[in-house]
Amino acid sequence: MIPAGYLRQLKGETPNASVDAEARKRVELLAMQAVFEAERALGRTPVDKSAERGIGYDIESADPDGNLFFIEVKGRVEGADSVTLTYNELKCSNNRRDTFRVAICLVAGDRASPPAYVSGINWWQPGDIKQATATFPLNEVLQHARDPH
Repeated sequence: MIPAGYLRQLKGETPNASVDAEARKRVELLAMQAVFEAERALGRTPVDKSAERGIGYDIESADPDGNLFFIEVKGRVEGADSVTLTYNELKCSNNRRDTFRVAICLVAGDRASPPAYVSGINWWQPGDIKQATATFPLNEVLQHARDPH
C-alpha cells in the first residue's frame, strides 16, 4: 500500500493544510468520543483536558473512589502504521506509570473502533531525555493493548 500523500507529492500536488487539519481533527474527535464512552462504561467520570497544553494527556478520568487515570487518546486512520508520542506524553507516561494509558482508536469513515488501552510500558528509554517525540510501529504497540482498564 502506498500512502496517498506520497502519491500526491510525486504528482507535484501541494497538500491542502486546512483539509489535512480538518481530517486529523475529525479523527481525533471520533477517538475522543469512543474513549469517553469506554470510560463511562467503566464507571469513571472522564473530563476533557485536551485544550490544556503541555500536560501530556487528553482525558483525566476519576473512578468512584476518586482515583485518577490519565489517558492520551490516539485516533489513527485505519491502515496507519505508526503512533507518535510527544515529549510531554512520554514524560507523563513515566511519571504516572500505574495510571497512564494510551487509548488507540482506529477510525474508518465516520466510525471509531472501541479503544485499545496500552499501559505499563516503559515508552521512554534512558538516554532519550532530549527526544521531542517518539514514533512506534502501531502493530507492535497494539500487541501490548488490552480492553479499557
